[in-house]
Amino acid sequence: MQSYKQNHHAVRNEQFSNNAILITALSCLGGLILIIGATLILSRLLSHQEFSMAEAGQDQVVVMPPIEFSEGYSMILPSGFQQESKREYENGTIVYRFGGEERCKLTFAIVKDKEQNAFAPPPLNYTDALIKGVPELSQGIDGEIMAERVGIDGMSATLFRFYEKETYRGVVFTYYMVAMDSGTKLVVKITGKYGGYDEHATDISMPEHWYDSMLTLKHVR
Repeated sequence: MQSYKQNHHAVRNEQFSNNAILITALSCLGGLILIIGATLILSRLLSHQEFSMAEAGQDQVVVMPPIEFSEGYSMILPSGFQQESKREYENGTIVYRFGGEERCKLTFAIVKDKEQNAFAPPPLNYTDALIKGVPELSQGIDGEIMAERVGIDGMSATLFRFYEKETYRGVVFTYYMVAMDSGTKLVVKITGKYGGYDEHATDISMPEHWYDSMLTLKHVR
């Protein structure tokens, strides 16, 4: 009889132990599920917040007000650029100069050539695209690159993009674009240092916001 009680007590203890283990396991599993769920929800909220911030940043770039020139054109400048000077030449050429960070420079010139055919296409050669008599636009770069044909507000244009590596000090870029508007040449040049440079880098990050800015050149209607 005593042996039966001992065995029965042992079975009850074993059942209690198994139930305790099961309850503990279920509790741990439930806690793990709660942690995973909370992590997923928090991650989604953070991702949504980052996307909203990035979207707001993009909107800020898009809604930047364009600068209007009295000659009937407008352009959205890259962030950080401000007008420095305006120069008029005797032949009617007008040159605007803008300055930005890291000594970056933007030049916008309106070149009227009476001998230029009103339906002439933009030059496809970089050397031919340079404007003689305008110091800011007559000094070329050693090298040649294929022109990129682009359409800007109904005008045909060509764009050249150069870069020169500078160890530890960034990379100097030069963007040069010529658009034709019924015999008038509209020239935009942006040059300066942008980004960093690593000798072991395989790719160079070009300032695409400069490119996008140049393509905003248009008539003021």
